[in-house]
Amino acid sequence: MVGFTGRAEDRISLEGIEGAAVKVHVDEEIVVEVTGPGGAFSVTVPEDARLDVEASAKGYIPARRAGIRPDTETVFRLHRSTSLSGLVVGPAGKDLEEAGVHVLADDRRETRTLELELDERGAFKFLDLEPGEFNVAAWAPGWSYAVQRDVIVRPGEQTHLVFELDRAGSVSGQVIYEGTKTGIEGVEVQVDPYIQGLSREIEEIVT
Repeated sequence: MVGFTGRAEDRISLEGIEGAAVKVHVDEEIVVEVTGPGGAFSVTVPEDARLDVEASAKGYIPARRAGIRPDTETVFRLHRSTSLSGLVVGPAGKDLEEAGVHVLADDRRETRTLELELDERGAFKFLDLEPGEFNVAAWAPGWSYAVQRDVIVRPGEQTHLVFELDRAGSVSGQVIYEGTKTGIEGVEVQVDPYIQGLSREIEEIVT
């Protein structure tokens, strides 16, 4: 057995982060260590192991390394946390409390779709979001929908979006016997919405 040592620090200031959690995957076992003064940590592991390690701390985005040799002193430089917030508004904003917001990641992360709830002001916020590129869709019953595509969320930044919704329109019609004005009762009518220019995943969300 040997000591695997390292340090967790702020990416900008390079100051050590005390109290960060370091998860070391050794085969099927997980060893958790907490960094001490200066952000330093030390874990005892088998000499010939290959380690998958994750360092995380409150207010920071987790950092990961795979296949580390135990004799390698590893420094994890953590980005400050990133947030995505927004506001859904309309001519009668109070009605938009029931709006839904979907955040769809453009990459292959494990959880690609996030569904967020609004507060009484129609606002939403997601903290500690891993950076990336996202499509964000908002809608409310009886209202139009709005989509903002290719929203780039950068490390350490707070991104804010505003969605303005309008009252939804309507369409009506009548099913009649051919050549007459007599209506036919009990006919099933199917309406398939078509939204030009949206990806299939976003189209399924907003319809």
